[in-house]
Amino acid sequence: CTLDIRLEGSTLFISVTDDGKGFVALQKQGTGNGLNGMKRRMQQIEGVLEVETDEQTSVQFMVPLNENI
Repeated sequence: CTLDIRLEGSTLFISVTDDGKGFVALQKQGTGNGLNGMKRRMQQIEGVLEVETDEQTSVQFMVPLNENI
């Protein structure tokens, strides 16, 4: 697993990548909120969530740092 956290200007970037088996991002994976809940929370703070999955899984958060957070 790799964790990358960096600040570029006023944007915080967080990336988590692993070499697991991946998953189908559009397929419902369980009964919880999961990715949909994370996306909703990121929208509330004007952030972005990106999920890439193929031979590995990467979850990236881009969060604008301003006085509203």
